[in-house]
Amino acid sequence: MAYFLFNYDDHHHLIPSFLEAAANAYGNPVLCKEWFSWKYTANPYGDPIIYCAVDNDEIVGWVSYGRQNFLINKKVYHGAMSFDTFVAPSHQGQGIFSKLVKLVEAELKEQNIAFAINFPNSNSLPGFLKRNWKQLDIVEYWVKPKNIVAMPKIVKNIRNTFVPLSSNYEEIKKAIPSNFNQNPVGTLESQVTYDYLKWRFFTHPNAAYIVIDNEYLFSIARIGKRGAMQEIQIILVHWKLNEKSISRLIRDYKKKVAFDLIGFSISKNNPLRKELKKQLFIKVPTQVNVCYKIFNESLNIDVSTISLSAINYHTY
Repeated sequence: MAYFLFNYDDHHHLIPSFLEAAANAYGNPVLCKEWFSWKYTANPYGDPIIYCAVDNDEIVGWVSYGRQNFLINKKVYHGAMSFDTFVAPSHQGQGIFSKLVKLVEAELKEQNIAFAINFPNSNSLPGFLKRNWKQLDIVEYWVKPKNIVAMPKIVKNIRNTFVPLSSNYEEIKKAIPSNFNQNPVGTLESQVTYDYLKWRFFTHPNAAYIVIDNEYLFSIARIGKRGAMQEIQIILVHWKLNEKSISRLIRDYKKKVAFDLIGFSISKNNPLRKELKKQLFIKVPTQVNVCYKIFNESLNIDVSTISLSAINYHTY
């Protein structure tokens, strides 16, 4: 068994093995090399930090973090967010996960990452907590039916798993705004730049998206199904004017796409939360776990106050 820091130039021959192992671990179809290249080599914030375990020239364990800048007002902090974490079913119970997490944490600190945000599943969460990651009970999902007529369909299908529709890249590739200037919310949040938007949504999208871009706002939503119900999940909202109207946002999406339910994945500190409550959105249970760990001991910010939205934790 070999453990090492993955380097694209030196270890690109292992990419097919990673794609197979990830598909087996997650129970998903095997993704393509182009997807790997997009996710792991094109992030405008820099190269990812990856530790892997290899047995007989096959990937059997993988822990990776993508670089992500964060803001408080206009001050930038260099952080990281979890990408892929798994151990092959054939090699579980051998301590591989713990060793990879320990190695990658040391590397995060070595590369001056201030803190990292993780979204582990319920099986992985205890392992991170044992390594002094701090769990945040802050994730909420707020939903609203398109109208009363949709309620029977929603009640029947709401417990189904959300499945995003296939990529509609050809439809949206020209929808990227000509410029984008983030409006800081005044609390800790991820930095979203024009280059980040272009990379994340308009280069190799792995789902169907709808883009709203008018004089009032810029917004991106993901489209998917829960059983027979169509749902849109708001990924990003960028207000261009002082008026921050959720009702206008809903009207704009109704003009562009048919849906039964609209949802916002946010944290408790997201400024949208107050507006969603005013618009009679309903908070429903979510199984998303969030935890963080600080690697720069001189960091003087409270990470627990972070403002998150679906752009942070929907699947890449």
